[in-house]
Amino acid sequence: MTGSSKGNPHAYRILIVDDEADLRTTLVKALSSRGYVPLEADGAVSAIELLRKEKVDVIISDVRMPNGSARDLLNWINRAQPADARTPVILMSGYSEVIEYLACQLGVTIFLTKPLDLEVLSKAVEQALALVPLKKAN
Repeated sequence: MTGSSKGNPHAYRILIVDDEADLRTTLVKALSSRGYVPLEADGAVSAIELLRKEKVDVIISDVRMPNGSARDLLNWINRAQPADARTPVILMSGYSEVIEYLACQLGVTIFLTKPLDLEVLSKAVEQALALVPLKKAN
């Protein structure tokens, strides 16, 4: 992957985890238009498979999905990544109390409620990326 800076988001890879294909498509378009490189997974199981092979800078995940929940994904991240180098996670759900509980229990970076406002999501991604150390050219 090429180097980047906060002023150049082109190399930032954002993983979108949601079982709703239409929402994933909307988020892919929105993130792509802002210069990010979106990746998709339809649930925690496929997200974990992807994360075993690929490095991402931020994860945006729904809470409730039939193919593994956000709790499954967060538990895996907490086991697989050192605490000082964990990928920032933005959780989204229509159930704000569920998000708040998971955020406290599992170290979620940011939580958003559905329906999503794309501008709010964009700001959340920028906040999460501020936690990612500047990438160095390989």
